[in-house]
Amino acid sequence: MQVAEPLNLNLLWCRAVAEALKAAGLRHAVLTLGGRSAALVLTLQQDAAFETFTRVDERGAAFLALGIARTTGRPVAVVTTSGSAVANLLPALCEAEAWGTPLLLLTCDRPLDERAGGGPQSSDHLGLCRALVAAAVDLPEPSDEPAAIAALRAELASAFRHLLPGPEQGPVQVNLPLLGRVATLDPGPDWQPRRLPPDERREVAAPAVPACDVAGLVGRLGLRPGLRGLIVAGPETPVPPALIAGFAEATGFPLLADAPSGLRRPAAANLVSHGDLLALNPGFAAEPPELVVQVGEAPISHGLHAYLRGLSVPVVRIARRPVASDFLHGRFEALVAPGSEALAELAAALGPGDAAWLARWLAADRALAGRRETALAEAGWGDAQAAEIACNAPGFAFTLLANSMAARLGNLFCAPSGAAHPILCSRGVNGIDGTLSTFLGASLGLGRRGLALVGDQALLHDLPSLEPLAERRVDGCICLLNNKGPGIFDLSIWPGDAARRQALRRPTCVDFGSLARGFGLAYERAEGRDSLRDALERAAGREGLSLVEADLPEAGLFERFGGAVRTWLGA
Repeated sequence: MQVAEPLNLNLLWCRAVAEALKAAGLRHAVLTLGGRSAALVLTLQQDAAFETFTRVDERGAAFLALGIARTTGRPVAVVTTSGSAVANLLPALCEAEAWGTPLLLLTCDRPLDERAGGGPQSSDHLGLCRALVAAAVDLPEPSDEPAAIAALRAELASAFRHLLPGPEQGPVQVNLPLLGRVATLDPGPDWQPRRLPPDERREVAAPAVPACDVAGLVGRLGLRPGLRGLIVAGPETPVPPALIAGFAEATGFPLLADAPSGLRRPAAANLVSHGDLLALNPGFAAEPPELVVQVGEAPISHGLHAYLRGLSVPVVRIARRPVASDFLHGRFEALVAPGSEALAELAAALGPGDAAWLARWLAADRALAGRRETALAEAGWGDAQAAEIACNAPGFAFTLLANSMAARLGNLFCAPSGAAHPILCSRGVNGIDGTLSTFLGASLGLGRRGLALVGDQALLHDLPSLEPLAERRVDGCICLLNNKGPGIFDLSIWPGDAARRQALRRPTCVDFGSLARGFGLAYERAEGRDSLRDALERAAGREGLSLVEADLPEAGLFERFGGAVRTWLGA
């Protein structure tokens, strides 16, 4: 029997919220402490059902939660105090909304009279997040009345359905106005022996997934066996990668899979891992596919974007949720959240595909793999060589690719393998926000040693996240591609226009070794292929976090790698 203990109304209310979190399957919470959030922070910290992590910076805390949620597939909460703290959640919330990640925002608020009347540290929490959440709940002020607690439970259960797998999955916000003028644990006569009334509700149930009309889709598009079909998989497939691998094998279609798709490690059947480069080959444009099956969001490569936009063929878009438009395809048919039976039905209608078409793609992919080392040797020490070494370094269980050049280089150089090895990348809105926090969250979620490939801009953008985690040691390595500024402008500015490029490519003048030591990280600096390979090998066997800096020449992709790409293509 539950024993009553001295609680104020805030703590009682927060315990009811915590019970609802358990019913929704939530087991991890990232906490940021403030006067408004104190009661909820204390409640979650003292409940053995939750694994909690405390952070100083709300922005980094949200990305830490995002990393855990993406790797575990379970909902994760981030708790904030009121005011501008909530605005710091928005970068991670943008990413969570784009991918349908079950990120739960528990935003603690001022009492209602202060919130409406311009009280200190108050802002419109719901307004800030409204456009990016699948559901939002603005709770009433705490009460110990059984009817009020029952209503709280019902409202949370309804919102938490969006944290469970399915097309409606996405971030959820719960706003909690809590009592107390200074803090939510203010001393006063409100502290009384209290206990929660029993909750007879069952666990939160996910919404039903609508059936896929595969037969109707096949009829509308006139699909049949023997087509020159092409499967293009962007980052993070909306269905388990194994289902897409089985679909590729059953249809006999070439599979152009991005590194973060989950289809390179382990390598799927019919895998083409050099789609970025093959899209530049005029020979493939001369014989277009007769059908494109796009899996998930757009691929990373802009060259592949241009190839897809130039096609006028039927498109089937396998999506996580309903989609109304697609910038790559003027017309398409969406197959929303298909299960194994729906994909098998579609594969049966399409297979086998054109065997000669498949053989041509696979042969071209093998030829590119065979010329890689020659192209890298021609390029010399720079971004490409460093990325190739880091992306294939042994001793790490997963890899995270930062936006924006690390993602593009990783897509070129993350070689397929037979072993499972997750490759992550925050491509929802393509931002460099929160890269280190997401990496740390992924490390905690997977419980394994990882490697993050980041540029100097992405690392500087998330420095507060290098604050050591007091709750648990994290093993892994941050491999820094220090090319002295945003290298993306090597690609986006005409190579002969040095003045414009220099104006945008502001050199980074930071002593990363001193930064690493200040945060308690092991540090090594590499100035060539062999020294980088050796430094990563040591980092793979070291306890705790390491920072390995690849010191690269500022003259990068155009000067050093442009000609090598022609060699790689066999031009």
